[in-house]
Amino acid sequence: MKKLLLLVCILYGIVPQTQAQTGTYKGIGTIVFEAGAPLSLIKGTSESANGLIDLETGKFRFDVPITSFRFLNSLMQERFNDKYMQSSRYQKATFVGRIIDKGPFQPRGRLK
Repeated sequence: MKKLLLLVCILYGIVPQTQAQTGTYKGIGTIVFEAGAPLSLIKGTSESANGLIDLETGKFRFDVPITSFRFLNSLMQERFNDKYMQSSRYQKATFVGRIIDKGPFQPRGRLK
């Protein structure tokens, strides 16, 4: 009985969860941006982007917390959050769009 319960728990964890709509994928991703400056490279990375893509309509949306961006230099991170993005006031960035050219799509990575 314990082996059967263990098997059911393992299969539940392996089998992907079904979505209410077919062709809808959720996932967590990485956003990287770079800005070239005369004396230094400004590069920020966030691994906290949450996204949703609906393949039937072509619509997608990604949200990322502003404070989740990390920089090579702590002074860059401080200026980014305090002066440039005002992360205490604007805590989240959202990108919404639509896929125009619908070619073949193969989910990769951590999409569910």
